[in-house]
Amino acid sequence: MNKRIALISFLLIGILAGCSVIPQFQQAREQYVETRVGELLAEIPTEIPEAAPVEEATEEPTATPEPTAEPTAEVTEEATEAVTGEPTAEATTEVTEDAEAKGLTESYDPKTYLGESTWEDKMIAVGNWPLGTDLSSATYDKETLMITSLSDKYAWRIATTEALGDAYIEATIKVGECSGADNYGLIFRVPENTAYNRGYLFGISCDGKYLLRSWDGMTGASGVMSDLQAATESSLIKSGKNQTNRLGIMAVGSRLIMYINGEKVGEISDNMYSSGYFGIFIKRDKTENLTINVDDVGYWKNPTVKE
Repeated sequence: MNKRIALISFLLIGILAGCSVIPQFQQAREQYVETRVGELLAEIPTEIPEAAPVEEATEEPTATPEPTAEPTAEVTEEATEAVTGEPTAEATTEVTEDAEAKGLTESYDPKTYLGESTWEDKMIAVGNWPLGTDLSSATYDKETLMITSLSDKYAWRIATTEALGDAYIEATIKVGECSGADNYGLIFRVPENTAYNRGYLFGISCDGKYLLRSWDGMTGASGVMSDLQAATESSLIKSGKNQTNRLGIMAVGSRLIMYINGEKVGEISDNMYSSGYFGIFIKRDKTENLTINVDDVGYWKNPTVKE
């Protein structure tokens, strides 16, 4: 009994002592925390350093996600179509309209589409035409070949060039005073061995008509002149006096195609003459001393007929 009382007394003393120690411990802990917080605050810098500048990337990331199969197919088709596909109707129309606006439409004028001529004479130098006087007179005047009719018969001057087979021949001719059926133009496919007494004649008249004739001076007493294309009116002819016209004849095989001022006016088929020389003819009707001036003559061998 005394031992139990003593034990209890001892425990009570310990508890009381512990109660006395706990407040002291808590007080010490609070002092420590307060002291440590102050130290930590003292260690923190007062100014925050500026962040280092970040350099912009100069290259795109090398790793890119791979496209799926479906988008890749669409891109490939569009790219192929853009590079190899034919232009759309809308684009073609715009190009055509633009070309027409600029006067770049396709030309059927032989002098334009045939390119550089095989031979050309702008009458700057003397030597390609016989001069003098017979049924007509011929001389050079201010860089033109001037031919004057001295009778009512056909007269011509043959150029001193090679004989031609298939060729396009053209001459620019200005007429002076004229009227009615006064006419002039090109003589071509004149055979070599006939003293220039055969061939074809293509020309125009002062009253605005064109004609194509075949001449055979070796038949009969005075030769035979036959109409292949009777005199026919054409609005393409600059009729009347003091007018300049450009006459062209394309002879390919038996095809004789007639041009006036760069436009086709007709075509005749005839195989009487297949080759020969060419020149300029004149034939007066009403005008005495009918005169023409020729300032540009040329030919293109083996031409292409543009239909």
